[in-house]
Amino acid sequence: MVISGVGVDLTRTSVSWCKIRNWSLATLSLISFSCSCLATINQFFMTSQSASIRRLSSIKWAPRILLIMIFVWCCHGIPFLLFYDISPLTGTCISTNSAFAVYFPSIYILILDCTIPVSVMIVFGYLAYRNIRSTRALAEQQADRQFTRMILIETVLVTISNVQYGINGAYTVITAGMSKDANRLQIENFVATLSNLGCYLYFSGSCYAFLLSSSRFRKAAKKLLFFWQNTNQIHP
Repeated sequence: MVISGVGVDLTRTSVSWCKIRNWSLATLSLISFSCSCLATINQFFMTSQSASIRRLSSIKWAPRILLIMIFVWCCHGIPFLLFYDISPLTGTCISTNSAFAVYFPSIYILILDCTIPVSVMIVFGYLAYRNIRSTRALAEQQADRQFTRMILIETVLVTISNVQYGINGAYTVITAGMSKDANRLQIENFVATLSNLGCYLYFSGSCYAFLLSSSRFRKAAKKLLFFWQNTNQIHP
């Protein structure tokens, strides 16, 4: 917002912010995608008819898995702190390591930011939905109807935000060595801006979409947000 609205780009003047910003973008996005993937996998475990698979969904393991996942992605972001710097030639924040410049953004965007999370959420979301459809108790509670809407919305958000972002990233990598005129560069910059904005749709839209699609999610969210209104009552 500061860069686009005010025109002040601190990544051109502050080496620390140049490093921290790119580390944050890479690390926090992967943590968010991983949490969504783990939640989808956990839904598959919880709705399975197999007792051994249901036992894999354990609340005591959730904090441990979460801490391990955060640690892994924080370590994954260390090269961003080491290799990103302000170029003395262009004055922009870029990677000073040629090998890491190949990994980010091409491999990072296409595999970690697009292919893996989209595939995991679609596959395990479908498997969880199939489990619900085959379980009479959950179907009688109309859990399948609300769950179907939530999974469909999640899949649509992931598809719209990540797939187009991955396609634009692939196009950028493929055409990196081509000579382009000023008009084509302006068009590509415009498309890249739209792609970046579309990528934010997943991070900002999931919660609101769930609130609109599921009454149970709304009740749970209201109970958590307005926890001070939850009063205990003594019944005879």
